Amino acid sequence: MQPTRRRRTELLNIARSADVATLKECALPEEMATLHCGSLFATKCAHCNAFRWPAELPSFCCQKGTVALEQVRPPPSTLRMLHDAALYRDAYLSHTRAYNNVLALASLGCKVPPISGFNPTFTIQGKLYHSIGSWLPVDGDIPKFVQLYFHDSDHEVQNRLNHAQHLNGPILHQLQEMLHEVNSYIQSFRAAVEMNTEQDVKVILHGDKRLKPSAEHCRKYNLPMQSEVAALIPGETVSNLDVVVHTREGRLRRIPVTHRSYDPLHYVLLFPYGEDGWQLGLKKSNNRTLTASDFYCYRLQVRDGDFNLLMKSRRLMQQYAVDEWARIEFCRMQWVWNNQKAIRAEKYKGLHDAVIEGDSVNAGCKVILPPTIYGSPRFYSEAFMNAMTIVRHMGKPDYFITTTTNPRWPEILQALHDGEQPQDRPDLCARVFKLKLVALMDDILKKHTLGKVQAYVYTIEWQKRGLTHCHILLIMADEYKPRTPEIIDTAVSAELPDKHTNPKLFQMVTNT
Repeated sequence: MQPTRRRRTELLNIARSADVATLKECALPEEMATLHCGSLFATKCAHCNAFRWPAELPSFCCQKGTVALEQVRPPPSTLRMLHDAALYRDAYLSHTRAYNNVLALASLGCKVPPISGFNPTFTIQGKLYHSIGSWLPVDGDIPKFVQLYFHDSDHEVQNRLNHAQHLNGPILHQLQEMLHEVNSYIQSFRAAVEMNTEQDVKVILHGDKRLKPSAEHCRKYNLPMQSEVAALIPGETVSNLDVVVHTREGRLRRIPVTHRSYDPLHYVLLFPYGEDGWQLGLKKSNNRTLTASDFYCYRLQVRDGDFNLLMKSRRLMQQYAVDEWARIEFCRMQWVWNNQKAIRAEKYKGLHDAVIEGDSVNAGCKVILPPTIYGSPRFYSEAFMNAMTIVRHMGKPDYFITTTTNPRWPEILQALHDGEQPQDRPDLCARVFKLKLVALMDDILKKHTLGKVQAYVYTIEWQKRGLTHCHILLIMADEYKPRTPEIIDTAVSAELPDKHTNPKLFQMVTNT
């Protein structure tokens, strides 16, 4: 039974007036003492069956049914066995990124910053891109990526182990045979190799998933299998979004981030059948544009009755999430690039004057990023100026509160799959932290746990190991400002809570 509003106010006033060293947690309202978010599996989306916590918005997963993607096919029996069987699970899931890299058709390029010590998260610095080479190596070159499937196929497993000797040979062999059997891209490339002559026959990966390369007869250029994936082109002109794979070519070709094959060509263990990723032109059910953010928000969910291969792949899932975040950011940047007039970039402070004075070279970048682009210089400038304006009008802050993610929170532990650790699921850690931060701010701002707040600012940061934390500054009303040591003692304690009178608080502090 919940206490009445008046009773809750009385209890909060008791908590504020008492010294925290003598506070008894039994005097606090239950919802304030626990801050428990409930179970992830207690609530399902009525539209897409995605599990979510009760406090999360109904639009969190599929935007109330407007995003409806094709259901992902169940994984092949080989992958299902590697995820479920205890005999193979640790050997495979501990090295999912390595297995995927030696089996990928396209390479991933990025700069990974050096981080000392144990680092359970995948971190990049700068741009991230995918590249693909010819399906046969140039004479004298060491075969890699797609070339390993067709060059010296009798020693294919050993050729892969030469690039990653720490991997398990039998597991690698099973994965390789599985991809040869079910992956549509490998089947199409194999058919092209078998049809290859002395001339340089090319294969095109269409960006718009056409069934034929031109207005010719629909079977003229089709490959024997999976014609929607690739087509032979003896001399056809291709668009900027298409990817052309040559028989033998010494250079790599970048895969456009808006190409439907961007994901399946590299993440062959997440999309073993070669399912398409996001591409331009997709629509929601309300006929609005389906953005990359909408697409991947839908995919990165755990749903009832769905063996989500993506969310069970641990470090490979982290790489995929970072990769797609970079893809989403690129799409946003590309929109800004193409819509400089829409954001009135020439009116930004300082740039117009510099051009008039003839100093356009030192005026900054030609493409102006608005404050809506997270992490841009103008984003930080606007956030800083807003915070300084609040302080100038309301006075200096009275409380500096920091709250951090605890990977041992029961909500996180209950939502993990078998054998997983919290560091394998940064998505759960971030979601639970967000819910608890909202509950904390509700206690501070609406329930006035520390008194009436006049103004506040906060920022969310990420530690090197991926756990989120938040720094909060509070400016209190005059009657609640902590002006004396006695008032400060009612809110701050540098001692462990008494484990007899406050067992829950003691457990929280000692287990953090």
